[in-house]
Amino acid sequence: LRLSLADPLKLIVGACSSTWKPDAVGWGGADGYNFDKNAFTPYAGLLFDLNENYTAYVSYTEIFNPQSYQDRNGSWLDPLDGKSYEAGLKGEWLDGKLNARAALFQVEQDNVAQPDNGYFVPGTPNQAYRAAQGTRTRGFDLEVSGEIAPGWNMAAGWSHWTGRHGDGAAIQTNQPRSLVRLFTTYR
Repeated sequence: LRLSLADPLKLIVGACSSTWKPDAVGWGGADGYNFDKNAFTPYAGLLFDLNENYTAYVSYTEIFNPQSYQDRNGSWLDPLDGKSYEAGLKGEWLDGKLNARAALFQVEQDNVAQPDNGYFVPGTPNQAYRAAQGTRTRGFDLEVSGEIAPGWNMAAGWSHWTGRHGDGAAIQTNQPRSLVRLFTTYR
């Protein structure tokens, strides 16, 4: 739902209802494969047009994301559960041919899959995982996109994040902390 609260101020709200209900035989007779998990995840965003070129925004959403990791007992980890906050600034120039965005974000999650070193899923050669609680990820995202010549579009971006769980230890250390993106199309 998009609402215009005032000429420069807009509110976007929404929600998603999710169900995760597998019904199958697990590897090596693993239990915990038949379950039924439901979630209602709301979203809200507030946009303020600073002028004809710049818009500031803030957003909030809840997270429910099923995952396919098993623990040392063969049980499936619960879905990722948490909250995400973002604030940023968007810009548009040259009649929409050049766009840019800068954002800061924070994500707070439970049940983040972390390798349970030295353990495997029973009856398989697969790494076992444990669910980290109280994780917090913070970062930024920068992006520029536009038409650099008639029919030729390009986008470039840079994202960086750091993440820790409740005891202060780094999480997802096997994932890159920075990502640089470059994408182009020509028609």
